Amino acid sequence: MRFPYQHYEIPISPVDGSTDLYRPEIPLHLIGESDELFLFGLLDTGADGVVIGRGIAETIGATLDENVRWTLRGLNSSPVEAILGLIDVEVMDGRESATW
Repeated sequence: MRFPYQHYEIPISPVDGSTDLYRPEIPLHLIGESDELFLFGLLDTGADGVVIGRGIAETIGATLDENVRWTLRGLNSSPVEAILGLIDVEVMDGRESATW
């Protein structure tokens, strides 16, 4: 599958002052035990897993294991506690899809 970067206009980039931003957002289908959501997410080809907000996880009925926790940190960010959850994720490009 190949996904083009999506173009967004922004007020002004703090990095280079431009008003154009390109992100590798892809259509996702998140499937839990009780519901599902179609949304767009950022593609990170080096990621070992998928990170979603707890609100989304609870909305779709993700199976959460409150006993498996760890701390996530981004660049210059405050620590965020993560909880292991299980969902199905489908990625689609219009011609084919992959689910895991």
